[in-house]
Amino acid sequence: MRLARAPDLETAFPVIRVIGFSMMDDPDRSEVMRRTGTVAHVRKSDSAEVLLAAIRRRGALPA
Repeated sequence: MRLARAPDLETAFPVIRVIGFSMMDDPDRSEVMRRTGTVAHVRKSDSAEVLLAAIRRRGALPA
């Protein structure tokens, strides 16, 4: 499963924050993503505003 790569990215590039982007609306999958290094989980069906809010919360874009 690709989720296992997030910790590798975090080690190699500590300033990068990974946001999971999925078509699944599954709390278990969200939890797995967080445990493997993602800082947020956004569904593909969510609005652009939800994605931007997740990015801003993580400091990647100015508010």
